[in-house]
Amino acid sequence: MTEPTIPDGSTYGAGYAPQPAPPARKRLVRPRDNRWIGGVCAGLGRRFGMAPNMVRLIFVLSCLLPGPQFLLYLMLWIIMPNEDSR
Repeated sequence: MTEPTIPDGSTYGAGYAPQPAPPARKRLVRPRDNRWIGGVCAGLGRRFGMAPNMVRLIFVLSCLLPGPQFLLYLMLWIIMPNEDSR
């Protein structure tokens, strides 16, 4: 049996194997399902591996603090693309 080769033609040597490709990054999109208002919190939750309801709760609690949270939500609603319907 021959040793595996890397793209430049050399071999890996004994005990070494190619590393698997890193997982594809999740895109930041507004999903078509699980929306409440604009889908921003559902999209953020999906992108960062959190439950959408947890993101919604964090957003609502952050609105109790001074700051531009609502304007940020509106900007994300405009900027984030819709998920492709496939």
